[in-house]
Amino acid sequence: MDSKVFRNKGDGCKMKYTCIVVIYNLACENSITLKSLKNIGIDNIIVCDNSVKSQIKNSNIMFCNKQSIKYLDMEGNSGLSKAYNRALKEIDADSWVVIFDQDTKIIEEYFDKLSESICKYPEVYMHVPIVKSKNMQMSPSISKGYNVKKINHSTSGVYKDITAINSGMAVKGEVFEKTGIYNENIFLDYLDHYFVREYKNIYKKIAVFDCVIIQDYSDEDHTNYSRDLNRFEIYSKDFYEYCKDSIKGRVFYIIKILYRSVKLSILHKNIAFIKIAIKSRKK
Repeated sequence: MDSKVFRNKGDGCKMKYTCIVVIYNLACENSITLKSLKNIGIDNIIVCDNSVKSQIKNSNIMFCNKQSIKYLDMEGNSGLSKAYNRALKEIDADSWVVIFDQDTKIIEEYFDKLSESICKYPEVYMHVPIVKSKNMQMSPSISKGYNVKKINHSTSGVYKDITAINSGMAVKGEVFEKTGIYNENIFLDYLDHYFVREYKNIYKKIAVFDCVIIQDYSDEDHTNYSRDLNRFEIYSKDFYEYCKDSIKGRVFYIIKILYRSVKLSILHKNIAFIKIAIKSRKK
């Protein structure tokens, strides 16, 4: 897939970007992300549609055709990992892969700041912005063992002890030839941190660039019992995949999953979450 070439001001540094946006049961015309990218003038976009509603899918096909956006039908909700991996088949190794959630507000200077960071640190193959939701920093975070700890403030530079969420992350295409594709045993949660861990096993460094993007983080909303129960089931499976490679990781998993289940059970006055946690301990 062809990618728009960006040149950094004042030097010969240039790069190509291809953006991946995964859509789930949302009309593309209502995606904050796609609106932002189009307003900025980004044309090389791949939409992976995980929608299960045929009316929305048909609308998205027409929208993408009209906007000259590459549309990939995932034929149901296949999760993030399979969607990303499908999109990667369309991208050249010399392109920078930029990932966004469907509800991320991207400011115009995002790509300018990203280009500056890539040119400043050409030896670093992963660059991430600062992502905030409701004035709280969501990414980057400190990575220590299996624990991902939020931090209040980040500054631009190169780090070895951080991790980051997918939205806004830029990765050189050739990285996937060494790290492999995204882990398809993970449906949603911790897919980003799992990939960052695999990346750091080879490349070590991550650059943070001076740009803030706003994310509508749905996990903050716990008003719907059924939705929370479904999300907790997904979380328990995905988090186990993230932690299962060592005894220390599995112990950390048990502690955290039990804590989370008790917290949600108290919130919803229902022990269903604790039952899921107890069941997960038998893995």
